[in-house]
Amino acid sequence: MPRKDATKTAVRAAFLQAYERLDKAVGELMRGVSDDDGRPAWICGACDDREARRMACGAFASFYYEDEQEPGMLDRTLGAVGASQETIRLAKAVNDAKENLREAHKRLARSHATRRRVLASLGMGRFHPIQACRRIHVLDVAPVRVGFTWAFVTSRTLVTADKVKKMVMNDPEAKRYLDRVEALPDDEVLIIRRQLIPRPQANLAFKTPGGFARHTITTTLPILYPAALGDDPPIISPPPEPVMEPRPPHRRRMDSAVEWDPVVPPLDVYRLREPRRLDG
Repeated sequence: MPRKDATKTAVRAAFLQAYERLDKAVGELMRGVSDDDGRPAWICGACDDREARRMACGAFASFYYEDEQEPGMLDRTLGAVGASQETIRLAKAVNDAKENLREAHKRLARSHATRRRVLASLGMGRFHPIQACRRIHVLDVAPVRVGFTWAFVTSRTLVTADKVKKMVMNDPEAKRYLDRVEALPDDEVLIIRRQLIPRPQANLAFKTPGGFARHTITTTLPILYPAALGDDPPIISPPPEPVMEPRPPHRRRMDSAVEWDPVVPPLDVYRLREPRRLDG
């Protein structure tokens, strides 16, 4: 066998081995979470502690795209689940296995498209690497309050007017703004600013000798925290319904380097207040 083919075979074998390690670790974690019945558990949408644990187990084992799931989208199961020290240990082992699988997945190929083809050849065409490898937040101390909310994130990409012109030509809705772009120098730097899908956040409060400590994390998986049988649950505030709306004006004005009105509204393209050229 040629050396190149042997290397590919070894890399794929290492990936499958890493996957099997994670699958086994998650199976052990699921049994631990189920056996922790009697400790507090809350999952958004669950009617009781037992259903919350079942939903948490399903989230931890979610490695593949569902039929209705769009590419890149993550399954979101928000909650906080009390766990024994043994289950906490199993969750940390799962996180180690996730990191191992993440590195093995990267080694399959340099490009995302090639990795997808390799996964398909292994019978894993619907495998969702980001969803499978996302870490479980494991707390060392039980929180007294958990409040779920949404973080609205804006992406910013610098492009030249010449590139925007090509984008406009390929977008029927944006074509009516072509004259605006043509009036700009081809090498003027513009910015594409878009609001991304809201990200779920958990605002945690912990009791300390001096009062309270607060911490915020971004998570799409249930949070695990240490709890004993019969412990009181933390005060939990469920997440509000996420609403995709433009940022309020006072939030947009914080971005003082960008003009108020877009050059090409359908593409979210803006000019900089101080015009820049490609060479600086």
